[in-house]
Amino acid sequence: MEASSSFVYDYHHLFHRGLCPVRFYPLYGRHRIEIAFNRGWDQTGSNGANLSFPQEFGIGHGETEGQPDQDRDNWLVGLVNAAPYIGSALM
Repeated sequence: MEASSSFVYDYHHLFHRGLCPVRFYPLYGRHRIEIAFNRGWDQTGSNGANLSFPQEFGIGHGETEGQPDQDRDNWLVGLVNAAPYIGSALM
């Protein structure tokens, strides 16, 4: 389901009369805004960390062709970058 159709689905099912109390609407809007801010901070932190952490932990050879652990290094950097999203998906 693409993003626009997902929003329409959420809106229709959550805001249809009788499915939820009126007090829920501001909470739902606030929650969506907080999710957007949280995702932005996670992405900013990941982008900044990518500049230094691979070399600090000895996994910085992923972009260098011919290194013996190139594939492993690429996977480790990707796993570290995906950790916040994997963690939130498991919650």
